[in-house]
Amino acid sequence: MAIEKEKRFNYPKIVLAIVLTVLIWVWADLAVDETYTFTGAVIQITRPSRENLWVSFNEQSSIEVSEVTVVGPASRIADLRRQINEGTLDFRFFFDPHQEGMTEPGPYTLDVLNLLRQSDIFARQGLVIKSCEPSKVPVQVVGLQRRELDVIALDEYNNRLEADSIEPTTVEAFVPADWTGQMLNAFVRLSDREIEQSVVTPVRKRPYFQLAPGWSRTIEEEVAVRMAGERERLLPHTVTAPVVGFVMSANVQGRYEVELLNREQVLSAIRVLGSEEAKRAYENRRFQVLLEIADGDRQSQGEEIIRRDLIYNFPQDYLRQEAIELNQEPVSAQFRLVPIERPE
Repeated sequence: MAIEKEKRFNYPKIVLAIVLTVLIWVWADLAVDETYTFTGAVIQITRPSRENLWVSFNEQSSIEVSEVTVVGPASRIADLRRQINEGTLDFRFFFDPHQEGMTEPGPYTLDVLNLLRQSDIFARQGLVIKSCEPSKVPVQVVGLQRRELDVIALDEYNNRLEADSIEPTTVEAFVPADWTGQMLNAFVRLSDREIEQSVVTPVRKRPYFQLAPGWSRTIEEEVAVRMAGERERLLPHTVTAPVVGFVMSANVQGRYEVELLNREQVLSAIRVLGSEEAKRAYENRRFQVLLEIADGDRQSQGEEIIRRDLIYNFPQDYLRQEAIELNQEPVSAQFRLVPIERPE
């Protein structure tokens, strides 16, 4: 009987040994900290609680934190690295100017490191933020004034539409006090379907304006846009890869070479308003734009830069019918006349 008792397993001791082993491994993992640096974190400004304030990072609504360094157990660092590689973590942090005490116009400094440490993103991962770059960034708070903005209708490609009516023609919004002229514009963008619909019944939309490139604000008040029926066929088009022709007299032809200095701009796509038929006829022309070379240009001797607006070579029949027109500012060509050396 004694021999049988010795052969029995002592299960409590085995379980205790396993638990102790696991605890030792966990303690060992937690005791060894690793450091990991990653990129791609972004700080986004939330809209200020006061409508008459504009808070920005040098007129940008967000900034990128180029480097964030975290410290934590090796297993947690490994998990973080895996999630970053899989793209399952969104390192977008929101900055509330009101919570940071930035409630009056003026220059401020944001403590980026402190902002990141306040987030629970890393706390949930069991990690601590050690450092970041930049650690502080300047913030500008600008006071805005309520002003009237003229409403302009655009198509999907940002071409201006000649609306029959826009009601109301102006809307109010808070904008920088020093804005003047074309800065005081608000826009409504219409799709092709909405343009067609607006001929029958006005299309109601909320206009927007741009505080800075890539940063717009939408106005709460709606406007009603209606297009004139007789202009229903004048839809926006873009004519790509135009061909330029040179118009010159025999005094210039064969004796001088035209050196275009802004060729890329001269050959850029052309925005027009017109019927589909007129647009096709324009595309089928041998030259879509013409550049006139005057006899007097020879006096430049190839040294002086000559500037002259391009002529848009629209088909005359469609011009007389008012079925096509330019929908952009004319491009000004810059060129030189270089004498052609003839062999003696």
